[in-house]
Amino acid sequence: MRPSVVVSDLPPGMVARELARMHIIAVASPAFMRGKRRPKDPAGLAELASIVMRSPLSGRLRTHVMRNGAGVEMAVEQKPVMLVNGPDAICPATLLGLGVGLVSVPHALPHLQSGALERLLPDWHCDVGPISLYFASQKLLPAKTRPLSISSPRRSTSSSWRTCCRSRAWAARRPDARDGSRLNSPVCVGF
Repeated sequence: MRPSVVVSDLPPGMVARELARMHIIAVASPAFMRGKRRPKDPAGLAELASIVMRSPLSGRLRTHVMRNGAGVEMAVEQKPVMLVNGPDAICPATLLGLGVGLVSVPHALPHLQSGALERLLPDWHCDVGPISLYFASQKLLPAKTRPLSISSPRRSTSSSWRTCCRSRAWAARRPDARDGSRLNSPVCVGF
């Protein structure tokens, strides 16, 4: 799968910071798997009905290569019974018991924890690229916003940094902030 924005394609003044890697895993509903043999490796997925995504650029079926913890790679062969044009449609179709889906871990995790889905190949995953944060370079940021740009993963989880952001955000919302400065002040979210 090709990333939608390649770092070299960024406009001048933009910075891309990789936060994590996106992994997809093979999942199915317990009702779908009842009475079926569990696959031992990605080649075994070819025996099961699958929900497959088309490439938005070419219209072809997407192909994936799965990797295990030992670094062994294997192409995923799927038997499509349903074609979708976006990754958000795979998880609901899998929950309905229509087939096996290759679903991103963030989409699958709540359903795996509740038991609505089960992971078919626990040692295998596909790496589909980075999850990145895009922002303006330090040179183009307003002086008030520079301290809030993320410079390292440790800084974003620091309780002192969060306290600083909360107090700045609170100060920006104070009713006595004059000259409309509260509208231009940084806002902190996600605490």
